[in-house]
Amino acid sequence: ATYVFLLRQNDLEAVGFITASMGLAQFACSIPTGWLADSYRRDTMLRIASFVGVAAIATTVYALWTLSYIHLVVALVTWGIVWGIANTSLSALFADSIPNGSRSLYFTRRSMILTSGNIAGPIVSLTMFAILGDQWTISECALVMGVGQIICFPAVALMCFFNDDFAFQHEETGLGQSSNDCNAQDGENVTELSENVTTDHADDDNDCFPLCTDLSEQRKIALLIASADLTAGLASGMSIRYFPI
Repeated sequence: ATYVFLLRQNDLEAVGFITASMGLAQFACSIPTGWLADSYRRDTMLRIASFVGVAAIATTVYALWTLSYIHLVVALVTWGIVWGIANTSLSALFADSIPNGSRSLYFTRRSMILTSGNIAGPIVSLTMFAILGDQWTISECALVMGVGQIICFPAVALMCFFNDDFAFQHEETGLGQSSNDCNAQDGENVTELSENVTTDHADDDNDCFPLCTDLSEQRKIALLIASADLTAGLASGMSIRYFPI
């Protein structure tokens, strides 16, 4: 944000436009690539994200070298495509690679590692600015961003080495029942429960809330989490980007 602000001579609209472009690119790619990852192979999507990521790094370095705002917009849109492809496939493959009953442990560790990485990035930036000087210029910001691109390359290349064949199928539950048996049993329980519920206002409720009545409890939880993540993303895009400025 600071680099764009300086590059465009204190133009706040330029910061908002480039942030919106990246976010919209990620949002537009997340839905179709998430469907493709569930329908086909996630490692294939990750390899595609890796190749697009190399292009994003090259485009970003070129934009920093030429001090071009247009090229930087293209670079960040490419990064948005990378994150839209990689985040959905990587999270799903990570979950499938964990045995049943151990997901809370490994997801907690994953969150701790991500937080540590988010802390390490600003520390590196602060260290470089302490060495280069406290007066931020376009060249100094470009240098810091260039170092960030170099650090990103190993993570981007690593996505080529994931393999769906090593993931668990998760066909067995903790009680030794297959997932199909559990789904059938859940369906019978829901049917039995619905027969015992009074139907005085059932028709009215179904007419007023068709989506709520058709969704299972698990689907409702997923929908609420997705809505919360989307709201948080919109809020951060409208606020956090402007904090350095």
